[in-house]
Amino acid sequence: MSVVILFIFAPVIAQAENRPTYEELVNRNEELFIQNVHLKSELDQLKRLVFGSRHERFIPAASPDQLTLNISSPPPPQPAVTLESIQYERKKATSKSDSEKVSTGRMLLPASLPREQVIIEPEQDVSGWKKIGQEITEELERIPGKLFVRQYIRNKYVKPSGEAIVIGELPVRPIEKGIAGPGLLAQIVIDKFCDHLPVYRQVQRFEREGMKLPISTLANWISGTCQLLEPLYEAHRRKVLAMDYLQVDESPIRVLDKAKKGTTHRGYYWVYHAPLSRLVMFDIAKAGEEKDRQNASRISKAIFKRTDIPCMRTTTILLASR
Repeated sequence: MSVVILFIFAPVIAQAENRPTYEELVNRNEELFIQNVHLKSELDQLKRLVFGSRHERFIPAASPDQLTLNISSPPPPQPAVTLESIQYERKKATSKSDSEKVSTGRMLLPASLPREQVIIEPEQDVSGWKKIGQEITEELERIPGKLFVRQYIRNKYVKPSGEAIVIGELPVRPIEKGIAGPGLLAQIVIDKFCDHLPVYRQVQRFEREGMKLPISTLANWISGTCQLLEPLYEAHRRKVLAMDYLQVDESPIRVLDKAKKGTTHRGYYWVYHAPLSRLVMFDIAKAGEEKDRQNASRISKAIFKRTDIPCMRTTTILLASR
């Protein structure tokens, strides 16, 4: 009987003998906990590498024992997708004749540009032949700008009695007693400030066209043209400074002093940016005018604080002068 009992309970006794002890379970639990912490740390680094911003990538964890907070929000519910069938009709493209075909290898020239036609006839005698079509080839061409002299001829008249002399009045000119016309002045200013062509290169270009102009002459023309733009600048300045939100930045610079040759004084280069209306203004102030600008800057900071909009420093480079 005892033999039968032992035979029946032998597997149970063997399983009880193979069961780990309490110390072994504690050690195994600690090993699994450390392994879990290590895997979570690696997963956090991989998330930073793949989904993190550029400055957060390749940053090692502060401590291998630190765990991530489970504060991720559940994904938003996806709306139900409804399918609908859409049917439409399109016109089948018809083949064009050889004369109407347009080569797809070239860019189409704008239709607004004027066309100058050059008719080319075959070398053979085509008298009595029938014309069946045309081959049109277009090329983009440019006529270089050229200088010319506009003469204002004013006839003078005198009365037969010799009492009075009359003559026609000259039209208003951009620069009084200057030889430059409005078209030439506009081209010089656009080339300098829009196309960034220095004055000395413009002088070289005029020399190639047969007109030698000193650099000082062009500098005076640019200065006179800028003076004509002063009313437009003042209107733009008033509009920018009237904005409720401005970003202002100033940079100190050394400016040549016209009163004392060879010396400089401290100037300030101001940049005003109105982001809401996308307007920009540049201004230069002397050291004596800086106090007024600083007061304006303090007022602007108060406006930034009152509107609760963060102020950003704007760095802008403008290749221009006033």
